[in-house]
Amino acid sequence: PATGSPGGIAPAEGDRGDLGVRAPTPTPVSPERTEEERRREGLATTLDQIGLIIRNIEDVAPSGHLRDARGWQDDLTKAACQLDGLELGGLDALRAQRRELLRKIDSAAGGIDA
Repeated sequence: PATGSPGGIAPAEGDRGDLGVRAPTPTPVSPERTEEERRREGLATTLDQIGLIIRNIEDVAPSGHLRDARGWQDDLTKAACQLDGLELGGLDALRAQRRELLRKIDSAAGGIDA
């Protein structure tokens, strides 16, 4: 039987027991900040996805078939509505990105109508 440990259980190899030294505790992260960061990342991802839709339409519209124009217009309208519904208060960089995407939607729609 092992000695020197409670209950006669030998300490694990390399275990020196509690010598009064404690591992540093990680600095707590504010839950509000973490939530805000997640919100910002989610909004940035949404804007990137909408931007990809717009770029795809900009790429295919000039050489695409006229019969597809209604679908492109519908996709651009949906993208604009989605952008309008995003709450970006206090996130200036994301608000600027949204304005740029709305400008691109107008430009792409103009190219489809032409």
